[in-house]
Amino acid sequence: MNKDLDKMSAEELSLLFPILLCSPDPEWKHRYLTMERQIRDAFSAGQIVALDHIGSTAIPGLISKPTIDILLQVAKHTPDQDIIRNLKNLR
Repeated sequence: MNKDLDKMSAEELSLLFPILLCSPDPEWKHRYLTMERQIRDAFSAGQIVALDHIGSTAIPGLISKPTIDILLQVAKHTPDQDIIRNLKNLR
């Protein structure tokens, strides 16, 4: 029987969506910097307001999920289609 996610216990959810933590990796900063450059290159001048490395991998020495979280803030005048296209083209 399938169960709705909102009806599952924390234990059931953890089996479906395990959280993997790993030791700090100095490479995380370099991966972010590489991704930052790619994102900046994908947008026109003035479209990016802010671009930051956020989350646990942004904190040196912290045990973290090995996912580089990036917060991108674009200018109001940037069309949604441009944002989607530019990010999809990063693959």
